[in-house]
Amino acid sequence: MRGGHRGRRRGPAPADPGQGIKPGAGRDRAGYSPGNIGDADLDSAVERAGPIAPVPGGIGPMTVATPLEQAAEAVARQLGV
Repeated sequence: MRGGHRGRRRGPAPADPGQGIKPGAGRDRAGYSPGNIGDADLDSAVERAGPIAPVPGGIGPMTVATPLEQAAEAVARQLGV
């Protein structure tokens, strides 16, 4: 393909029916789809997957909270608290 779009499709990602998910595996997708649509068929994926991150909402809050928690723990260790 030309124009630097090798391997990319336009439009929403195809729904993942859950068959590619190992039993108990977590499911999240870091990225953005116009209209905030998910790319997994939750009805079939939930039978195999463990936790599934919702869309919208997803992993964004954890992306912010985890580094803040780690920074607070590092400060506490340095202060001996």
